Amino acid sequence: MELLSHPEQWDWGHDVKPGVTVNDAMAATIHAVKLWGRISLPFAVYGLIIFVEFSKNNPSFPLFLLALLVVSFIFFSLQRLLRKHRIYERAEDKYKTAQRKYNNFISSIHQKSKLLAKLTPHVLFFSLATGLAVLFPNFAFTTLNDAFLIFMVGTAGPLCRSMYLVHKAQFEASMSWLKYWTVFSLFLFMRRIPLLNYYIISTKVSQYVVLMFVLWMLLPATNGADWALKLLIPFVNKNIKKIPKSDRIKDANIVWRVLVAMNLISDTKRQIIDSIIKDSGSVVLLSLLFLFTPGFLTYYGCLMVGYLYPIYAAMYSLRIKQTNMCVWWLTYMIIFNMVFIALDVIEPLFSWIPLWPENHLRLLLFIWLQLPYFRGAQVLYSKVVTICELKNTTDSEALDFMSPHPRNVSANDDKKSGKHQPRQLKLNTNGAGESNGKLRERTNKTQNAKAGENIYKLKEEDKKEK
Repeated sequence: MELLSHPEQWDWGHDVKPGVTVNDAMAATIHAVKLWGRISLPFAVYGLIIFVEFSKNNPSFPLFLLALLVVSFIFFSLQRLLRKHRIYERAEDKYKTAQRKYNNFISSIHQKSKLLAKLTPHVLFFSLATGLAVLFPNFAFTTLNDAFLIFMVGTAGPLCRSMYLVHKAQFEASMSWLKYWTVFSLFLFMRRIPLLNYYIISTKVSQYVVLMFVLWMLLPATNGADWALKLLIPFVNKNIKKIPKSDRIKDANIVWRVLVAMNLISDTKRQIIDSIIKDSGSVVLLSLLFLFTPGFLTYYGCLMVGYLYPIYAAMYSLRIKQTNMCVWWLTYMIIFNMVFIALDVIEPLFSWIPLWPENHLRLLLFIWLQLPYFRGAQVLYSKVVTICELKNTTDSEALDFMSPHPRNVSANDDKKSGKHQPRQLKLNTNGAGESNGKLRERTNKTQNAKAGENIYKLKEEDKKEK
């Protein structure tokens, strides 16, 4: 140990034969590899056992990994060959041709009957789903009876697509995905209720029905999410609470602005009050009562805050067609589902702790995600965007647009907080990037220097003439 603390005393092999040094290094390397093998072998065996057990319960998981490996190999290894033979362009042309033929077929039906044209995609889809179940029952109720497959089709894929659309500010497409998440969140809510999940949702037939229902909502031809939401809104209006058709904040805005004009409240407090009224923050605040209830009751409080109220708020924002509220609730549902998945993975590690307040901590987290004062979903979304390197720095304008209550942060606050301000780059003749401000400044300096040199030359010539 004393020799290790003094590197200057190390013998670098000047007095040792080179062959002996290489042999010793190879022997030490082989010995280290054996030690690492002994250490990692139990973990590898444990991981293999988990993989086998998970594959037994989810038959689509090995197929998904195989497909992922094949697609990755094709994309990275055969990309040049695919471009050379224009495989991507040919596939896209065939897809557009099939889409054109389908649209022409629907248009021909539409000329005869509008109702039949609307029902045709749904009749075709459910006919194929029913035929698959009747003709291939083993494949439909065994191979497709897979929670992992439903997770990948219904949650993982839509999460990536929704996040991409919000990031690219494609707000019209984002509203259609909010319809999907509103309906699918209702299914996730029912799946979290133990009795419904065990006796209804987890059966073989219901798993197949759920998978077909998710595909029906996701396919562009059927646009099932829009139809399902149209059926869900009347049910909510009749049995739960009527969804308003207009923005309920307009009348309140007048009162608060009068109070601001009379200097009774500040404009900052007015924005917070507006946010609470618009987002029904009082509903979320009332859920704090579940913090003082037993764990099994707090669990249902988590479901109410995490699922039920956002479903109602999303339907309200879609009903009044307010884009910023729609994007805000879509952002919340993206982050909420990601957080819920992460908690399901992490929390078993802490279950051994006595009196671990699992549901109470979840409730506080869900309230933090929703409350307009904190806007936790927006904060986590910006972090996820940065981590995934979808953009080097988050765009503050896009993040403010996601929330129905913008922060109105000034440029000076941005400088103080250290936020990156995007700049436009312009290439000079050498090909190096340079901002427009610096380029203009350097040009002005060059012109001033040339003007100074000309003045100096004129003065020298006048002196010589004199």
